[in-house]
Formats: sequence, structure tokens, C-alpha cells
Amino acid sequence: MLQFLQIREASFIWQVQRLTACLALPGILLLNPVLLACACLPLCIHVWIGLGEIIEDYVHGHALKAFSLLCVRCVMLKMAKILCVLCIL
Repeated sequence: MLQFLQIREASFIWQVQRLTACLALPGILLLNPVLLACACLPLCIHVWIGLGEIIEDYVHGHALKAFSLLCVRCVMLKMAKILCVLCIL
């Protein structure tokens, strides 16, 4: 049963990754300020999930893994804040 839940969670993460990539693409390609502002949040979520998956797969040691994931969250929240402010200006 646990493997089934892990497979469902992995499938959900994969789907969110693809969705956020598709949502961020028009804002980046068209260089439209409004679309770029709308692309900030999906782009930060995409990077956050991607880096989180890399850390979970390749960083060993529970404390280092937890600290790395916390750092990624803090950096992505700060990046989202900066990008949204810059897009408004």
C-alpha cells in the first residue's frame, strides 16, 4: 500500500512540474510584462519542486537534507517576491 501512495505522489509531482513549465513558458517567450508577471509564481514553483526533487534524491543525511530543503524554500520565496515587485515596476 505504501508503494502505491509513493507512486501516486510521484505522479502528482510530475504533473505539477509539467503544468508549471507550461504556465511559465508564454510569459518568458513573449516578453510581455503582464505575462511575465503571471509567469513568476509558476516559475518559482517549478524551480522549487525541481530542486527539492534533486535534493531528496542526491543529498544524504537527514539534517543536511532538511536544511537544504529549507534553504531552497527561503530562496524561492524571496525570488518570487523580488520577481513580482520587479514585474509591477
